[in-house]
Amino acid sequence: MSLRTRGWRRDAVAGFASVLSISAIVGLQLANPRVLASWHGFLHAGIVERIRLTGIPPENPFFAGEPLPYYWVWHAVAEAFSSASNIDALASFQFLTLTSLALLWFASIHIGVSRWGSGRDGLMAGLLIGWLALAGSAPLGPLLALARSLVDGIALFESAPAAVETIRVSDAVADQWMTHPMIGALFWSWDWRLGPNAIWFWDNSSRAASLVALLMLAGQTLPERLRLRGLIATTLLAASIAALNPLIGVGAGLSLAGAAVVVGFLRSEAKRFRFAAAVGLGLALAAPSYLHILGGGGSGVTIRFAFLGALLAISFAMAPIWLVAVGGALRAAEAKQHGDSTLLLAATVLLGVGVVLHLAEGNEHNLVNAALVVLAIPAAHWAASDSRRSIGLALVFAPILIACFLAFSGRPALPLTHVGTSLQRSDGLEAVYRYLREETAPDAVLVDDPDRPLRMAGNVSELPAFTGRALLTGHPSYLTRDFADAETRAGIARKLLAGERLETNEQALIRDLGRPVYLLRTDRGASDKVPVVFEAHGIAIQRVQ
Repeated sequence: MSLRTRGWRRDAVAGFASVLSISAIVGLQLANPRVLASWHGFLHAGIVERIRLTGIPPENPFFAGEPLPYYWVWHAVAEAFSSASNIDALASFQFLTLTSLALLWFASIHIGVSRWGSGRDGLMAGLLIGWLALAGSAPLGPLLALARSLVDGIALFESAPAAVETIRVSDAVADQWMTHPMIGALFWSWDWRLGPNAIWFWDNSSRAASLVALLMLAGQTLPERLRLRGLIATTLLAASIAALNPLIGVGAGLSLAGAAVVVGFLRSEAKRFRFAAAVGLGLALAAPSYLHILGGGGSGVTIRFAFLGALLAISFAMAPIWLVAVGGALRAAEAKQHGDSTLLLAATVLLGVGVVLHLAEGNEHNLVNAALVVLAIPAAHWAASDSRRSIGLALVFAPILIACFLAFSGRPALPLTHVGTSLQRSDGLEAVYRYLREETAPDAVLVDDPDRPLRMAGNVSELPAFTGRALLTGHPSYLTRDFADAETRAGIARKLLAGERLETNEQALIRDLGRPVYLLRTDRGASDKVPVVFEAHGIAIQRVQ
């Protein structure tokens, strides 16, 4: 069989796996349109709209006039694709994420074929690597959920009423209607973010793309030699991961580089040191895209001294695949292949750091998600060249992935439509958003209720995503609370909504913005002295400055 024929066989298998998995996710999104918006969809879309209007680096759409304390390369890529293809931000994210899913299968099968040949063994190993990277967490989750249902009487599924709140939803309501209650019951700590990485491929964050790039980077530890082309690829992959998702990029990059140095020293393999240097160079090249968020903007770091709960939660999710990966690394070591040992050590470090480190908003879960991808390769080595082992190992992780699909299925619809690059509502509130898009300047600042933001779903105000305009302040979060005048701005918003007079310093803050300011009010009854320029669907827009 020629190399060309073998390449077609490899690509055909990867293509089939891509079509199958992408179809499943598209089907899930049709069954639950909320999946497209997800928890962070309007946050990400709001950043895209500010990039569309102001360029990069973007202004913080949730705190006008200040820089964004968040990563933004992912959003710049989405904006470029959105503008080129004339689709909105959420659709752009969906396309990029599903493309990442296809790349995962091609990358995993390439790794399998490179190690075990282009026959059945290599193809099955590659499929297993991709499957474990997506589904290899918390295999006992369905049993735990069933036990909680039978013993504690926890309802795993919940019917939704014909109509749900979609104007000013609370965090609790947004969470309630995104999934069935089963999603939390599947995990020891009720934190679904420690679950299968497949969830990130029907999400719209940068995790999917960064995890796929991480799988490719992990594959660079396997060849016996790392030539110049491999070093360049390693550098570019490390830089890409760090730019797309700094937590995964820096955390996994340093872990892989450190593990390579240790294994290189123990095994006297100079290749490991070159790999570590290439990773370090990549992280340094990407630094301008992420240094601005270190120490703030949701990246605050504290050490857990009472970490038993985190240890139990992460062990429940990751111990099974970690043990399999240990077996795979031992098999590889017997064959004088030490790349698996490098990956096992790096993943163990990531899990250990995830246990003792606490990041703002629980973002240490990113390290666990990264560890799962890194463990997929040595875990697959344990079953390589043994069809029964491979199929058995794959089946062990099938129930948790099926359960996650079911947990996200059949949720209430959203009043959301897609018109070109614009996200629009399909209810009366769209008239308000249309006025703001068409009749206000691009640098206009909106004042909305920071305690009850306008949103149909998610965890932030949807105003920036639907109008492209920045807020004076959003509700308290890692996007707003670290600024010195965060409390002052929140107080200004509340006073304006209540029709109260601003203090001198508060008036100065509004004046110093030097931008038109509009107040959106509903039931708080702002002062009649401020003229109403537009009113629809119970929302009055007033020009403050």
